[in-house]
Amino acid sequence: MPRSTNPLARQLEPSPQSFDYSVVFTTLIDRIDALQQQIEVLRQQLTMLQRPEIIQVPISDPSIRYSPSFILGFRVMKWCFLFVVGFAIAFVFSQSVGATSLASAILAFTLRLFVPLVALTFCTIALIIFLESLR
Repeated sequence: MPRSTNPLARQLEPSPQSFDYSVVFTTLIDRIDALQQQIEVLRQQLTMLQRPEIIQVPISDPSIRYSPSFILGFRVMKWCFLFVVGFAIAFVFSQSVGATSLASAILAFTLRLFVPLVALTFCTIALIIFLESLR
């Protein structure tokens, strides 16, 4: 049988003296580890190629000018959120100190204002979305 030029194959060929399989197994394990590292590098490169380009714009970029309606919409959302959170904190605080009459008054006042406030907020946002889509 002709001798192979591949060093790994040469190690696997039987020889007349005692054969040390541990050397072959260590060599195979090292090569498998190297191949797994190469596969991981190729996988990372493939995911980088498949990712769409993300354009990062700094938040404080002065070239970005929001329209006044867009700014109004965010202000309405902010104040609606602060209104709801403020009354929730006041309700929890009044319940914790035992002022049930105050808590019921806060709850009635909040429920009476909550539905129109949320409706107004959503209508404002819908109008702004419509106006901004026309631009």
